[in-house]
Amino acid sequence: SHNRIRRADWTIDLEYGTSAEKAKEVLMDLLKSENRILTVADGAPADPFVGLNLLGNSSIQFTMRAWVSKEDYWPVKFLMNEKIYAELPEKGLHFPYQKLDVTIIKDSSAS
Repeated sequence: SHNRIRRADWTIDLEYGTSAEKAKEVLMDLLKSENRILTVADGAPADPFVGLNLLGNSSIQFTMRAWVSKEDYWPVKFLMNEKIYAELPEKGLHFPYQKLDVTIIKDSSAS
């Protein structure tokens, strides 16, 4: 990117039954714990964002967004991925497994 700052985005799927408020709080705390995440970008407020994005087939999906300097984009992106993976289960937030129900109907007329 030729811009001085970039927006980092994360998509996190959590299992149904997860408290949306708790998930948003934990994810926001993770963003706020990283000092390379900007709160002002080019003179404008750039507060990190966490929101419930989607009610999917097998999970609820949250979006996280934060602004960082272009030099910090990949280090912050990778570090936050590791923190999300390690810390969410410790806080009682779990990632879903893909589920597929298959029904087999035996055709009694076939020989």
